[in-house]
Amino acid sequence: RLNPIKIARNVFMTTEEVDGESVEVFTSADLFVPKGQKEVYSAAEVWEEFPAMYQGELKDITLNDITYSYVTEEDFAIVKSGDQEALKNQDVIIPSTIPAEGKTYTVKKIADKAFFKVQMNSLTIKPGVEEIGASAFWNNYRITEIIIPSSVKRIGAKAFQYC
Repeated sequence: RLNPIKIARNVFMTTEEVDGESVEVFTSADLFVPKGQKEVYSAAEVWEEFPAMYQGELKDITLNDITYSYVTEEDFAIVKSGDQEALKNQDVIIPSTIPAEGKTYTVKKIADKAFFKVQMNSLTIKPGVEEIGASAFWNNYRITEIIIPSSVKRIGAKAFQYC
């Protein structure tokens, strides 16, 4: 077992706008740790403050011109990016699940800037996705229809700006 490196809390501080004011807050980023290390990180000073911690190997897979990241020891995937050229003028569907390595992963999140400037015609997000990252679909000025399921609990800043 390895012990996480000791760090200062401010290493993972970021600035967010809350009620019209800029305030420093602990990052909302996910933490990915090596297999078998989740318990160690969860108990370590500062590391335990991460809102989401996952263990296993982080891998990518591309399906239908969309790249997903998944963690081998977990059961979910994150939409990482969409191919700008291949998805241009297309009707894009974010599925509820994806297959990888003989396992099914639930698509839970669309990453920040995942489809930044991808000029798709329409977007359908299937149920299961819970979060749409900041600027995820920024500047998709050709898009004419967006379907967001009730499973989405959080939409990041500027997610659909200039759509």
